[in-house]
This record gives sequence, structure tokens and C-alpha cells, in this order.
Amino acid sequence: MPLIETSTGTLSWEQHGDGPPVVFVSGWAMSRTCWALVVERLSKRFRCITYDPRGIGRSLLYPSATCELDDHAEDLMSVCEAAGAFDAHVVGHELGGRVAAIAVRQHPQIAQTVTIVGWWGAARIEEATGELAKIRQAASLLLQDLGSFPVLRNLVAWSYRRAPEPYRTRLFDEYSQMDARVAYTTAAAASDPAAAVAFDDAVARLAMPVLLVQGGDDREAAREGLRALFRRLEHVDLATIHGSGPLPMLEHPQAFARTLSQFILEHGAR
Repeated sequence: MPLIETSTGTLSWEQHGDGPPVVFVSGWAMSRTCWALVVERLSKRFRCITYDPRGIGRSLLYPSATCELDDHAEDLMSVCEAAGAFDAHVVGHELGGRVAAIAVRQHPQIAQTVTIVGWWGAARIEEATGELAKIRQAASLLLQDLGSFPVLRNLVAWSYRRAPEPYRTRLFDEYSQMDARVAYTTAAAASDPAAAVAFDDAVARLAMPVLLVQGGDDREAAREGLRALFRRLEHVDLATIHGSGPLPMLEHPQAFARTLSQFILEHGAR
């Protein structure tokens, strides 16, 4: 699989299929494995590009590198450059949706449309950072060591519970082996109120069509977050994958792929 050497580390990426480029951005502490079932379906019509975010899977991060959302956005730009994927259809899951919006706002030439799957709002931030803080207080552990702490690993495994095998196990294994510093500092950066403002501003200023996708069985706070975003935008569609929780691309990949494909084709896939 091809590698991209950057000033902060190495990014592992791959592409499948031919046609208009679709670039997928994974959510917090998730590798490109989360897109496997969708890529399998969409690669018959589109050029599907996935990558492991910094510090997880096959992507390595130098010790001196930071994990701000702008850093993740620059990684997305690096992948688009390496793949020659400009004027692409960019799809981000939860925190990956934030990364996608920020990257497209900074580099509008990379995207023809933007799709945000799920919501990384107050509820998700509490899951990612609130439990970390509780565990740190109770166990007096260094923040860098929390990624391997059994209680946190169980919490992450629980979030993957609705994904089918072997993807559920693969996601958990990749999480267990990821750079713990990246897991914590990325979530901490996303929990900064300024980051939420930057995301809202980035999405509100997007000039291209936007698709918001929610799982019908996802928690109410997540669905309300997407509905609030929907009310702020002009060129936007809101789709619900019924029977799905927070991972619609793995729980109901056929419905997800059909929804995304229709949106892309409707908005002028080239």
C-alpha cells in the first residue's frame, strides 16, 4: 500500500476503482477499516480513496508532531495531493467530518461535495474525553498511558458493538495498537470550544453541496446535532439510515452506499 512521507510522519493510503474520486476520512480512533464495506460497493463506479489517520493503523507519527484538527486537515490535503484527487467528493465520519470541513474550507479545490456522517458534538466529546479524565483521577495514570487502560479499551469496544465481524474485531485491534498520545490529544483538541466554533464556521461557509447522514438509532444528542447543522445550511440534504447506530457505513453498508451514490450523482459527478 502506498505511503506518503510528510514533515510529521508517514500516512498510509489506498485507492480502489475508477471514476470520480471519493475521499473517506475516518472518525476518532478509527482506521480506514471502517469504510471497507462501502468501498467494496462504491468502487464499481467511483475511485475510492481511504487512509489511516495519523497514529493509527499503518500511519506513523513522529514524537514531536502535534494532533490539532488543523494537523489532521493537512493530512487530508496531503492524501488528496498524492492521489491527484481534486474536485473530489469528501466523506467524513464524526470527528472525520470536522476534519473534512476544515480541510475543504482551507483548500476548497479538493472538494466538489462534502458528506458528514454522524455527529461529533457534546455527547461524543464527553465519551472520548470525559471518561479519560475520570479514569486519570481514579487511577493516577499519565494521559499518554490511558489508551491502553482496560476500562477505556472496553468503552471503545462497546462503541463498535454493532459493526459486523471481522470488522468489529479489526477496528478494536487497531485501536488497541494505536498511538495513545494521538488518541487523547486529538480528542482533547476537538473538545476545545474554539474547535466547535471553527467547525461550525467552516461548514456554514462551504459553498458546495453538503450531505448530512445520521443513523436512525443513533443517540438523540447526535441526531439533534446534525439537525441543528442542517438548519444552518442552504445547499444541504439530510439522510437517515434507518436501523443504524453511529456506524451506518458498517451496520448498513448497502443503504449507506446507495444514499451516498445518489447524492454524488445528483450533484454532478465528473
